[in-house]
Amino acid sequence: TGGIAGTTYNVEYITTGICPDNTIESVTVNNLDDASFTLTDHCVGSPNAATAIATAGGGFVFNPIPTGGESIDPITGEITGGLSGISYTVEYSTTGVCADSQTQNVLIYTTPTTGPIFHN
Repeated sequence: TGGIAGTTYNVEYITTGICPDNTIESVTVNNLDDASFTLTDHCVGSPNAATAIATAGGGFVFNPIPTGGESIDPITGEITGGLSGISYTVEYSTTGVCADSQTQNVLIYTTPTTGPIFHN
């Protein structure tokens, strides 16, 4: 506990008794993966894939899983079938040796409608 990332520590194990022995093992503390990403609020049906994914190769999921038929592309984070006025929590998890995850909320806006156009 309390190790510093990027540091290698030597751990010595000593046995006692009739046949005492010892061994030394090196342990390196690795950094957690950077699970940061950017997912912006958008209008229904607009392209909305995640950008600025710091550690590629992870996966996107809803957390919690919505019940309205929405889906999320596990590779790009693009939401399909999102309902307007709903905020979704999206989680990205890395898959490295020191995996990590991050969540972001994204709001789906209603696509504005135009009224009638009158010509004089």
